[in-house]
Amino acid sequence: MLDTLLAALPGDLPAGVVITQHMPIGFTAPLAERFNRITSMPVNETKNGDIIETGRMLISMAGVHTVVSGVMGEKGSKTGRIVHSNSPPLHGVRPAVDTTFESAAQVYGKNIVSVILSGMGHDAGAGALAIKQAGGVSLICDEKDCLVYGMARSAITKNAVDKVLPLSKLAAEIERVIHGMEGNHV
Repeated sequence: MLDTLLAALPGDLPAGVVITQHMPIGFTAPLAERFNRITSMPVNETKNGDIIETGRMLISMAGVHTVVSGVMGEKGSKTGRIVHSNSPPLHGVRPAVDTTFESAAQVYGKNIVSVILSGMGHDAGAGALAIKQAGGVSLICDEKDCLVYGMARSAITKNAVDKVLPLSKLAAEIERVIHGMEGNHV
């Protein structure tokens, strides 16, 4: 599912991409390597201090939360820096999508797009709401394309979703929304 979406995104997408998913320690670096073979953008596992850059994908390292902290970028505009946190698991997971979404919403405000695919539990709902309240856009994959719909349902129950789309249409919608935004994007 994630493979399909990432392969459909263009290499010249004018945004940085941060992917946070619930994975065991040791699996995210090989996942980044695998995604490098199917995407047009370079993909790396996050390192503490990474700068979120246009045209680059970062996969949240398993075992730590991915917090986005605001810093001034090279061109004098605000961007995000990855900070790994060992704070306790949230919703029983670390990294938690809510942690990434909520911190990114504070940095990027209206210039953020969140996408929730398949996943169990309640993680992502509060983060999607933080993004929506900051003026960003939250997209979710249609239930018929998901193996597990808990995370997406969590965002729906919080009225934090702007659009529900089939997997086959998500990449085009991400591009459309990003091209309609001003400034730095994530």
